[in-house]
Amino acid sequence: MDIEKLKDLIKLIEGSSLAEIDLKEGNNRVRVRRDHKAVDDAPAVSARQVAQHPPVPLPEQAEPTNTGTVISAPLVGVFYRRSSATSAAFVEIGQCVAKGDVLCIVEAMKMMNTVEATCSGVIEAIMVEDGQPVEYGQPLFNIV
Repeated sequence: MDIEKLKDLIKLIEGSSLAEIDLKEGNNRVRVRRDHKAVDDAPAVSARQVAQHPPVPLPEQAEPTNTGTVISAPLVGVFYRRSSATSAAFVEIGQCVAKGDVLCIVEAMKMMNTVEATCSGVIEAIMVEDGQPVEYGQPLFNIV
């Protein structure tokens, strides 16, 4: 991993309320953690920040039924359901997928990371809206 990318990761975590960033690039993996005390002392989110990223209510069908396999975000970034604004979504609710099919993209530091199905099945729920920020380990899809 490039030293500039590492510096950018550090700046990203210092300038946010994130406690940890875990990034895998090829055979390299970097995890940057903030001291727990620093996280507790982080400033509260301002009204301006909330206005920039208002919470988006999830559709009722996006609620998982606790059956099947949950596909989670592999890193902190922005969730995209399609490869470009004019492309069709990779998957839709009710669509059959095979193990290894691309489900979405998570963009982190201008790097596009594909998220693939870890099993075959049917997409039961999509738990994040397109273009929304996601945290490491946040559930994205439920496959039954």
